[in-house]
Formats: sequence, structure tokens, C-alpha cells
Amino acid sequence: MHDRSRLSRDLHALGLTAGDTVMVHASVRAVGEIAGGPDEIHLAIKDVITSTGTLMMYASCPQYVDEVGRGNLSPAREAELLEKLPAFDPQTSRSARDNGARVELLRTWPGSRVNPHVVRFVAWGRHAEDLFVLQPWDYAFGRGSALERFLELDGKLLLLGCDHTPSPFFTTPSTSRTSRASACRATRCPSSRTERACGGGSRRSTRVTAARTRTGPTASSRGSSTRI
Repeated sequence: MHDRSRLSRDLHALGLTAGDTVMVHASVRAVGEIAGGPDEIHLAIKDVITSTGTLMMYASCPQYVDEVGRGNLSPAREAELLEKLPAFDPQTSRSARDNGARVELLRTWPGSRVNPHVVRFVAWGRHAEDLFVLQPWDYAFGRGSALERFLELDGKLLLLGCDHTPSPFFTTPSTSRTSRASACRATRCPSSRTERACGGGSRRSTRVTAARTRTGPTASSRGSSTRI
């Protein structure tokens, strides 16, 4: 069984430090049993980055809220949704179920902020307000978005028990230009024997790659990432 202090030590070993801006994708199941429940994951991250850092996750919106008008549904289905679906409230509407329980735990925690958009992020910490100061409506992942400001803050990606697949960061125009973000990943997480790696945050990197771990005394990542 893990506890908050052990999670904090392992997160620090992965490369997180005080003052970091970090976007997290995590599998609660992959972490394993935690004394106090899964809230201890985001609390442990906060312990490491402190109030001078910023924690960010992708929340999105409940099912069907962003589907009307996209051509994916029949006219009858769209009409039914328009009649029955509750109005989207960025402050109270649940996160997308596909994004996992840990996002909703952070969203509902005191002090968390969200941006007023169905493409919704949740953030806590020093730069939470700055991340959401502007919200582009033509393309919510593009220029002027929270993702672009995340890059400007030299943000880190923390992948716990998952790969980069769920992250909107890897599939958006804001990451097609020169990227300064680095990536940390734990494949078995967290424990004192977790294989670990952290990206190096090179300003000349043309892409972001999640660190790929392996058995043995070291774990390296591809691209411009460094080895720790």
C-alpha cells in the first residue's frame, strides 16, 4: 500500500521539483492501493511542486455535450439531445468519463480552476489563472490556448501508468512548433523500484516525446530528453 509521503518521494525521483508547471495523465488503477484514497495522488503532486508550482489536467465535458452539429449523430438523436441534455456549466458539469476519476477529483477539490469551454482544463496553483486568461473559440487547443501558455511556462508532462495517448498535447498545432516541454513517465507507478525517466526540456526540440522506460539501472528517453 502506498501513502502520500511515498508518492511524493517517487514523484520527486521522476523529476518533479518545486515551482514546476505539470500536466498530469494518470491511471488510478495502475498506481495501486493508496492509504487515504486516490485524492492522495494529486495531493502528493502538490506537495512536490508546492504552491509556487501549477498542476493541470484535461477534464473536457460530459458525453454528447460537444457532439451536436458535428455530423456524427442522426438528426433524430441530435433533436433528442437538444431537448433533454442539461446546459453545460464549466464550473459544475462533470469531467468526461474517458479521462478518468483522478481529473474529477482535482476538479472538485477546493482551489481548482477551470476554463469556460467544453474543451475544458482544470488547474491548481500559481499559474492557474494565467493559463485560462484567454480562451480561443475557433480552435481551443491552438494558439492562445491553455496548451500554448503551458508551453510558455516550460511545462512538464507526467504520465503515471499510461502512455501519451490520452493527452491532447501531442495532437495539437500548439505542439507542432518548437516545443520546450519535457516528459516524465512511470510505467509501474509509483514505488521505490519504479523505472523512471524525465525529459530534458530542450528549447531546440521540435517535438515532445514521453520517456520510455526499460529494466536495468538507467532509463532513457528519445529525442532531446536527458537521462537521470
